[in-house]
Amino acid sequence: MKYEEAKLFIKYHALEGVAYTSRFGEYPNKIEVTKIVTALEVILENVKGSKFIERELAGWLFAINDQTQGNFNGAVAKGIELKIECDESDFFKINELTYAIFEQ
Repeated sequence: MKYEEAKLFIKYHALEGVAYTSRFGEYPNKIEVTKIVTALEVILENVKGSKFIERELAGWLFAINDQTQGNFNGAVAKGIELKIECDESDFFKINELTYAIFEQ
């Protein structure tokens, strides 16, 4: 996956994909989560050493990280059974990569 493709993939998931659907307890399958992680790894690799990242990209990253983790944690805390193939470690990886992008 190339940088521009990774950004478009993250944009989709921030606006229409997992950041939106997770509000309703719908999470992507393991393959899609793996693609999100791959896209975040590509973005991290491409922004390393930069003093700034694009404003829109920052917003998309925040939306994915905040919504997926927050909605997952909220559902677990309320005892809502989620029908998902991924687990907390997948969301931790998304969280970890997102923070790495902002902290680099």
